[in-house]
Amino acid sequence: QVCTSPNGYKPVKIMKVDFNLNILDALLVQNPDKASALQAKFPKVAQWLQKDDKPTFNQLTNVAKFLNIPFGYFFLNEVPEKKYPIPHFRTNDNRQVQPSSVSLLRLDHLG
Repeated sequence: QVCTSPNGYKPVKIMKVDFNLNILDALLVQNPDKASALQAKFPKVAQWLQKDDKPTFNQLTNVAKFLNIPFGYFFLNEVPEKKYPIPHFRTNDNRQVQPSSVSLLRLDHLG
């Protein structure tokens, strides 16, 4: 796609990136608290998910940073299975353990 630059002189080529939409959808399901914030920060997310538009390289990089994931996740066939470094031994009423957030898991690796 070629657009006119803001100064109006030279045409600028905008790179739109093909990526695995299922990855973004799965990440939003895993992080429902970030879904509305992502939509507010990146208004075209809905268009991307409906395949009406594609993000630029920079937009997709910024989405990866916002979701706290490696950029390369968007090009995998499926979301990698999480291996939890923290064992889960106790639950209330023997309920299924809910997955830890990406932010919590990153904190474990900082120490």
